[in-house]
Amino acid sequence: NYKYFNMDQTIKNALELFDKDSPKVVIENVLQHYTGGPEALLQLTLAFHSWMPTRTFMSGDQRGKSLDWVGRGYPEVAMLNTFPSLDELKAGDIFIVPEIKRCNKDLVDRGVKMFIYQLGKSVTEGNLKNGCDYISHNYWLSESFGLDLPRTQILTPYVTRGKTNFGPVSSDGREDIILVNHDSFNHVAILESFCAKREHPCTVTRLSGFNQEQLNELYKKAKVLYAHCMRGSERGSLEAALAGMLILTADCDNAKDLRDFPLPRDHLIAERNSLENISNRMLDHFEEEQEKLEGLRYHYKHLGHEYLVKETKAFMYATVKNS
Repeated sequence: NYKYFNMDQTIKNALELFDKDSPKVVIENVLQHYTGGPEALLQLTLAFHSWMPTRTFMSGDQRGKSLDWVGRGYPEVAMLNTFPSLDELKAGDIFIVPEIKRCNKDLVDRGVKMFIYQLGKSVTEGNLKNGCDYISHNYWLSESFGLDLPRTQILTPYVTRGKTNFGPVSSDGREDIILVNHDSFNHVAILESFCAKREHPCTVTRLSGFNQEQLNELYKKAKVLYAHCMRGSERGSLEAALAGMLILTADCDNAKDLRDFPLPRDHLIAERNSLENISNRMLDHFEEEQEKLEGLRYHYKHLGHEYLVKETKAFMYATVKNS
């Protein structure tokens, strides 16, 4: 069935020729939650579905449980097929689950190609031992925790265009507010102490309990988002940066990888670059510091659905070729 595949035509058009005998792609979605992971899983499902509509499935019927972000942001979800039972998976089929799930050895023993989608820091040893493979949402995680994945197994989520500021970024209308990512609430007291000591005091706001519309307004109003050690390409940090904010983070974990986060080194908290020094510079010289993020904004503004579609085609070619 794959005799027509060749390297020259792989990404351009050969994979569109998948027929009824091609493998199924089943992806476990979690539409009842609204965080970066569930959105990335849905984006991946829609990317496969765009060129494999009869062979792409959500695992189980999630739509009755979905929150309103799904229908508002991704109305195409109504076109997705659901896969009622994993018992119907056959040898050669592909099953993708988030990193919070564990490898199903029974499926692997039946010849199903099971992939764990590494959407954050997660131990891999047990899953690899049981025969599962991995895909990653970025470069850093593709080379961490015992993984060394080829480029074809990096499938990149994106920030939707409606959350992106495409014009110049200015301090007009912005206030000296530091937003704190949910993973960094244990640093709130330190930030509040810093703000209270400033000549022009600043405000610290925890990102908790806000809906997307409220977050979008905060991203237009505040200057700095604090995320201590980023465990992946965190959606909140990227949305804030693309809306015009500055990212304040430590020189650890994902911030070390310039391929994922082309952040200026003087925006990273390190031994010779204190939180206080960076925060003062960001708040007092916002526009000057914001210019340093043009590389990051350029990179993520060029990601999107079509880019992810190309990555899914390369993934499928490599997976089928190696079967």
